Amino acid sequence: MYKNKINQNKITTKLLHAKGKTMMWWFRLPRFSLFLLVWHAVILTLSFFNWRKKMYTLKTEASFDSAHFLAGYEGKCSNIHGHRWKIIVEVSKEVLSNEIQTRGMVVDFGTLKSDLRQLADQLDHALIIEKDSLKLSTLQALLEEGFRVITFEFRPTAENFSKYIYDEMQNKGYPVKQVVVYETPE
Repeated sequence: MYKNKINQNKITTKLLHAKGKTMMWWFRLPRFSLFLLVWHAVILTLSFFNWRKKMYTLKTEASFDSAHFLAGYEGKCSNIHGHRWKIIVEVSKEVLSNEIQTRGMVVDFGTLKSDLRQLADQLDHALIIEKDSLKLSTLQALLEEGFRVITFEFRPTAENFSKYIYDEMQNKGYPVKQVVVYETPE
């Protein structure tokens, strides 16, 4: 009986090809194998949707104006120039809080906004430089003239600001999902 089915499939395949039609590969499978194939596809699909857990997400943004330059960079960004930096912080959790003050929340949104605003205000209206990127005499002259200069261990790129803000917000206890930083957003 099994051989007959195989033979029937071969005959059917020959007939379909003879008529100029292409036969789907799954028509050639015995019925039980076809059942297993469909069953596995259903299980994989269901497990994918169960794998994706619910996430509750909040976003807030802040902006600041500052100048910077990229030491050692070949291009116009090697000169001092300014930006309006826009920061978007996204926090998320799988479960909402049950604590009295923050019940039904991911975090206290007001505190999140305030903490991000404080970070942005610290960077606002300053020249942000990488450590040792200016001659000491140039740095001293800027400081003597009353310019606000902020020095970081990293090159002041959008990517490094994103990492810096991510780390700072995470250190404050926020479940940070991502940080996006724009230079002079349109």
